[in-house]
Amino acid sequence: MSDEQTTPAPAVTPPATPAPQEPVWLPERLERAKQTAQRELLSQLGVNDVSEVKTALDELKRKRESELTDMQKLQERVKQLEPLEQRVQTYTATMAAMAQSALGGLTDSQKSAVAALAGDDPARQLQIIEALRPTWASAPAAPANTVPNVQPPQPATVATPNHEQTWRDLQKRNPVAAAHYRLRYAAEIDKQIATKIT
Repeated sequence: MSDEQTTPAPAVTPPATPAPQEPVWLPERLERAKQTAQRELLSQLGVNDVSEVKTALDELKRKRESELTDMQKLQERVKQLEPLEQRVQTYTATMAAMAQSALGGLTDSQKSAVAALAGDDPARQLQIIEALRPTWASAPAAPANTVPNVQPPQPATVATPNHEQTWRDLQKRNPVAAAHYRLRYAAEIDKQIATKIT
């Protein structure tokens, strides 16, 4: 073995390649190709200028946004009307019940008159019933009286009870009942006693 030390070989760097240079005519040709493609596209779209396309796109965006807001407005209106629809259904059911109740108190001829004028509409039925009620309330003329005119019997005269005598009889049989009777009819008893004295 040798005591020689090996030194690493120096790294080899490849020679620098010069950057390719664009020909002078290339940018102008690329710009012409771009303009030609743009003109063809505009021609296919039926416009003359890019600004017309931008204006049309802006108009389309505004239209879509307005349609969205219109849709949102409609959805909001539907949300507002849903509870009202439920209330209308409740009122309709209540109105039908009221009409049935009012029809229940009518005669068959009155019911048929209401049905002919109002049909199945409960609100209209109630209106017709209220409109015709005054004509139904008037009683028909009473038929002529064919019974001979007879005088009613005279009412029987009721004799006023003799409280004093009743009280005296109770004193002989039941003094406690007599005391209660005296308390109850004291004014009448005193009056009857006073009339005997005078």
